[in-house]
Amino acid sequence: ADLVVAGDGINSKIRDSLNLIAKRRPLPDGAVRIMIDRTPQERAASDGGTTIENWSGSRRILYTPVSDTEIYIALTMLHSDEGGRRVPIDRASWKQSFPHLSDLIDRFVDNGQYGRFEYIRLKSWSAGRVVILGDAAHALPPNIGQGAGCSMMNALSLAWYLDREKDMATALKTWETSERPMTEHTQRISVFLGLPTTWP
Repeated sequence: ADLVVAGDGINSKIRDSLNLIAKRRPLPDGAVRIMIDRTPQERAASDGGTTIENWSGSRRILYTPVSDTEIYIALTMLHSDEGGRRVPIDRASWKQSFPHLSDLIDRFVDNGQYGRFEYIRLKSWSAGRVVILGDAAHALPPNIGQGAGCSMMNALSLAWYLDREKDMATALKTWETSERPMTEHTQRISVFLGLPTTWP
């Protein structure tokens, strides 16, 4: 292939086979993620695209409509909160933290998955004809909702540089030099804004 693009996630086997990790550390919190159906009332609401984040101590419920029919729910908590990260979701425990959201919590499905947040930084975003994208290259917690945004912008930028530069090595170097500072700034801000979850 002219180029192999590895976007195989936080546990990337391609990245690890190239020994590219400079820093990888687990963060103090994580999330259970699920999708639920929108009710007719939610579909009819004029603010149907609004994201709502609720806090209760170190727990959060993030409510994000993602289509006409589905809502993305992220339950975040400290990794040490065994009741909070239990799957299937412990509805009674979450209702104690968010009694005003009991009706929403009753709609939670049992097929959620828990994942601990991590911070990943690489020595380089590429090796030879292999380039690393997304969480495989720069995992960050979702505190400012920019993980997917960074991934998509870096992919778009990669295509732009490859289209304009005939030499692959030059294109990859120029791309990383251009994009990496903003991505790493985003990582730092996202990690910083997660610190309040560890406070009393």
